[in-house]
Amino acid sequence: MNMLRNIRDKTIKTAGTGILVVAGIELTTKLPSEGRSSQLYHDLSDKFATPLIRKLLNPEDAHNAAIYFVKLGLAPRFRTNTLESSQQVSLSIQGPKGITFPNVVGLAAGFDKDGVAIQGLMDLGFGFVEIGSVTPRPQPGNPKPRMFRLEEDLGVINRFGFNSIGMAAVEQNLKEFREQAASKGGNILAQEEEQKKDILHTMGGFVFHIGKKMWGMIFPQRHVRGKSLLGVNLGKNKTSTHETQDYEDGIMALGRYADYLVINISSPNTPGLRNLQKK
Repeated sequence: MNMLRNIRDKTIKTAGTGILVVAGIELTTKLPSEGRSSQLYHDLSDKFATPLIRKLLNPEDAHNAAIYFVKLGLAPRFRTNTLESSQQVSLSIQGPKGITFPNVVGLAAGFDKDGVAIQGLMDLGFGFVEIGSVTPRPQPGNPKPRMFRLEEDLGVINRFGFNSIGMAAVEQNLKEFREQAASKGGNILAQEEEQKKDILHTMGGFVFHIGKKMWGMIFPQRHVRGKSLLGVNLGKNKTSTHETQDYEDGIMALGRYADYLVINISSPNTPGLRNLQKK
């Protein structure tokens, strides 16, 4: 009996200490409930990780490293401000044919050219993420170095030269993104259904439900924004001779994965491309 009593006391003491520690961390950092959305995580990224990457890597390698970390899910998540959380304002805007942008701040083509980090970029809070430009066939772009920092102006000069891994590889990335998004949505629905069964049929589920409600009252969840939209920017290979065939191929291959498409006829890297603006 004494041994059981000791085990019980140690268990209660350990659990109580754990709760106090987690509560203390929550109150000071918000990491347990907000994770990568917490202010602490944002500060670590902005004030430590980003300056370190800039110091150690040249501009293009830093760009590639940023995409890699976003792809791994290590980038900060979107953090609403007080006004957004109160839902007193709406940042969404209605586009053509019923498309709704959750906010008007989006990521233009050029950052994630190949569509390898779409979900991570959406998690940053952009109303839309546009990948590309994507050309039908792979092309290397300009020789390196081709990106230069303007530190005093807080900017960069981009002379990549329309590099692309090609339409087939990008299509595979887009297909995987859509499949993962569909799978994630299905898993959430299945989990909610299981939780409902637990709540209705088991005491354990009831206790879990009450605990979850109490946690939500103490640490309310931030406002959940709408789903980001995916745009695909289509380009033309430098060696193409037909005016529109590359765009037609891009529409046929990648249009099914995109919420909207953009036709790039403004790049200075493709000879004669801007002449299409006069058509």
